[in-house]
Amino acid sequence: MCGIGGIYFFDQRPVPENSLFAMAKALAHRGPDEEGIFSQHSVGLVSRRLRIIDLSKDASQPMHDKKEKFHLVFNGEIYNFRELRKELEIRHDFFSKSDTEVVLRLFMEQREGCWKILNGMFAAALYDSESRELFLARDHAGIKPLYYYADDHCLVFASELKAIFATELVPREINNPAIAEYLRLGYFPGEWTPYKNIRKLKPGHYCKVKDGIEIQKYWSARGTLRERKTDVAPSQIEDALDCLLQSSVEAQMVSDVPVGAFLSGGIDSSLIVALMSRLSKKPAQTFTVGFSRMGYYDEREHARQIANHFKTEHHEYSVHAEIEEILPRLIETFDEPFADSSAVPTFCLAELAKKHVTVALSGTGGDEIFGGYRKYMAAQWSGIFN
Repeated sequence: MCGIGGIYFFDQRPVPENSLFAMAKALAHRGPDEEGIFSQHSVGLVSRRLRIIDLSKDASQPMHDKKEKFHLVFNGEIYNFRELRKELEIRHDFFSKSDTEVVLRLFMEQREGCWKILNGMFAAALYDSESRELFLARDHAGIKPLYYYADDHCLVFASELKAIFATELVPREINNPAIAEYLRLGYFPGEWTPYKNIRKLKPGHYCKVKDGIEIQKYWSARGTLRERKTDVAPSQIEDALDCLLQSSVEAQMVSDVPVGAFLSGGIDSSLIVALMSRLSKKPAQTFTVGFSRMGYYDEREHARQIANHFKTEHHEYSVHAEIEEILPRLIETFDEPFADSSAVPTFCLAELAKKHVTVALSGTGGDEIFGGYRKYMAAQWSGIFN
């Protein structure tokens, strides 16, 4: 992952340089490989880069075109960047091999229309120095985070809340209605955060900033749903699903750094490891953590069986630290309350994986898409017994 941030003053006062450097420092853990800062009059952009595709300096950020009209900071990966690049190369001379430059070139042609064309996970900020317009965008499903603060004087945005506060331009004021929703749901819904005047840019939305803020939706899941076909054979559905899953995993394995997978031994992560093993000649690197004395919740044995079956290079770690030792680091990482106990093993798992790989695939989201939680079954039963 990378970290991005920036400041835009509506009253055109100069951006404080120390605020930009403080923001970059707060995001350093997201992008340990490279720091980049752009400042022009009343606008500043910050990038902390984790190199994944094109490890050279050619792909450094903030990235700009030859005329230095457009300036881009980008966090994420674009899975269809190769196909898009082939089309763009007809009209543009590329200076890097990165997916970041594909986003830059596509915006130069399509402007706000470019976001819906991208297939990937991303948070991006692009500044047009000629029109003095700033554009913020977040991927279709909201995989990559993007927070922003706005008042009558300025807009401050970043990948994490701590970077916004590091600028010392933003007050810390608790948003009581948002806290109430968190206590009810266990998370902050929609665009809400724990703080007044700080919001999340919603998934599938972009924001245009100049004299004010204009937010537009460019994509919705409901708009992509197709009419259900009842005359399709189950075997056809299975083949189509297998093709979709394989193409998705294959696209996410494109990297110039080592790639691995989180493995719990459950259906979702095991399927991803199976597809990685099918697609690569090298053994996949897999990672599992377990907690002693946790019984049912210790997944190491199931993960070990899958790893042995697919002959992966398996890494296993038993967490002995007490929860009170882990929580302070979790709180610092998340910046806001997060009522999901799975964050603890996931945090430990990421620390283990980082010693061996830079990118790790996981089965996160599988239960949501395929109805894997018990509550989905309960919802179906409730309709029968009502």
